[in-house]
Amino acid sequence: MRTAQLIGIGVVIFACACDSQDAALSDEERTTIAASVDSAMQTFQEAERSLDVERVIGHMAPDFYMYNDGVRVDYSATTTQMRQFMSTLQHFEPGFANVDIKVLGQSRTITSKK
Repeated sequence: MRTAQLIGIGVVIFACACDSQDAALSDEERTTIAASVDSAMQTFQEAERSLDVERVIGHMAPDFYMYNDGVRVDYSATTTQMRQFMSTLQHFEPGFANVDIKVLGQSRTITSKK
């Protein structure tokens, strides 16, 4: 078994839907949305720390994709890789500390490492 540490997160986009009312959000609404994203990130980290790969995967939408070294990786490939990778670990320390959550709209945020 191995121990892994996630070094950095780059930029994580949690949602992409467009909403014409986005510009009208109050500071209080933006704070509430940011807190919701932060809470989701915390439960995601808890799942990673507990090595519960199915809980980790549960945080990803079926249309999820990411880029790894410039190559687009879809939900199916990502979940397959995660199941293989996490089964080899004894410990996993996520790297979601000191993040900046920028609220772009009701259903759009960008979260990046500070």
